[in-house]
This record gives sequence, structure tokens and C-alpha cells, in this order.
Amino acid sequence: MGIGTTVEFKGVTVVAESELGVCCRITGRDHWIAPHHLLAGSSIAHFGDRGILIVARQVAEDGGLLFDRFPPL
Repeated sequence: MGIGTTVEFKGVTVVAESELGVCCRITGRDHWIAPHHLLAGSSIAHFGDRGILIVARQVAEDGGLLFDRFPPL
């Protein structure tokens, strides 16, 4: 992957876990992420983990992770 093709989120908490993925709380919103989307350097993987999530930019865009909660007026 080239520069800018990944996105890093800090302060992520895993609030639920299933066989299909982990539910991560990112900036106050919950998002389900499939385990195969967690890239090297991610420090979260299981329920209760808190740390860094690294995913491909395309995964973040498709999952709505890059949208601001409160867009500018």
C-alpha cells in the first residue's frame, strides 16, 4: 500500500465482538469491522480492547468512518 492508503484511529474501544467482527466505538459512534480489515499496527482485536485501529482508506470510506459527526455550518 502506498502513502495515504491507510487511516489510523486512536482511542478506539471494542464494545462488542462476534465471529464476524468487532464493534469499535470511534468518536462516539459504533462501527462493525471485519477481522480481516484490521491492518498491522492495530492494537485492538477483542472485546474490551482500547487502542489504535488501522484500516485501508477504502474500508474507512465505505464504512462511513471518515464522516464528521457535526459537519461545519
